Amino acid sequence: MTNDFRNFLERTLYHGTIIDNELSIKQFGLYGQMGDFQTTAGYRGSEDDEVVFMASKESLSASVTAMVHHISRKLGKDFHDVTDDDIRNHGLLCIMYDIEKSDVEHRPEEDERGVNYPSGSESGDYYAANIHPDKCIKGAGLIRLLKRYGEWPRDWGKEGYSSREKLMKGMLSAGAIREHPGDKEEILQQTKEIPKDKLIKYMRNYVPQWQR
Repeated sequence: MTNDFRNFLERTLYHGTIIDNELSIKQFGLYGQMGDFQTTAGYRGSEDDEVVFMASKESLSASVTAMVHHISRKLGKDFHDVTDDDIRNHGLLCIMYDIEKSDVEHRPEEDERGVNYPSGSESGDYYAANIHPDKCIKGAGLIRLLKRYGEWPRDWGKEGYSSREKLMKGMLSAGAIREHPGDKEEILQQTKEIPKDKLIKYMRNYVPQWQR
């Protein structure tokens, strides 16, 4: 991966919501507000805290979680009862490509002394009072994007993380066995022992679907 492309990915941000907001977003952009996603989590803030939160590709799961929260509220479902079809029919992912030309701010991993960050923000968050997305993805296109970026299948629901973990470990082991067919048992055992926090890293390095 070239440095230019890596830098491009780092500048790309995502915001998860529902298709009900699509028309308004296309007309006026994303406006910050202390919405139910923050208040449900227990945050309380002033007008200065009314910002749009966005995630980088590395933390895309945060935007997916927010999107599923909004879908569950819309449909009157528990978060863990939201289905794949619900996401396909009601989910919307907003993408911002060139954030250097916007007023996006970033909360660093280590907070700077004397800086007040918006209520509800966490280390690594990106935020802005208003921003216009470059693209909004929904339907089958949304599913394809989440799959390509390793956020599909969902890692919540009755099976928890297991369905996504099994898919990724299966793809890793299959690729390794094709390259080293005589080491099948050792490969299967090593793949089984890969910790969760290293799994996506291996996928991005070794599986073509996750390298695109």
